[in-house]
Amino acid sequence: MRKGKKKPEDRRMTMADRVQEPDREANKSSLRRLGIVGAGTMGRGIAWTAARAGFTVIAVDVDEKARQALLDHARARAERAVGRGELSLEAAEAALRRLSAHEAPEALAGSEAVIEAVYEAPDVKRSVFAAVEAAVD
Repeated sequence: MRKGKKKPEDRRMTMADRVQEPDREANKSSLRRLGIVGAGTMGRGIAWTAARAGFTVIAVDVDEKARQALLDHARARAERAVGRGELSLEAAEAALRRLSAHEAPEALAGSEAVIEAVYEAPDVKRSVFAAVEAAVD
């Protein structure tokens, strides 16, 4: 074998290779509704990956542009996954239906888990945790 060339079976798996159509039978977790606070780069990636894996995702961010960017990112990722044959059109559409973006933390009510993905500012994080606690309790 020539240097630099890898056999397909030696290729490192990407997240897209591992997460395709959701397999509810294989998923032993009862978690179905996931909240995400923060629609920046990290929040967008988490939201799409979770929606694609079969979770209902409620994303919250006070910035309207960030919320719209999250939804645009998910649509672009869905189109790319369908184009590459990683997802069927039906699975991509279902993942997009499972994803929503909101301004108010009250939208997190009923979430079984919440992921915090806001920028690293202690005051912001404290206020986020207080809002999440009030909304989810």
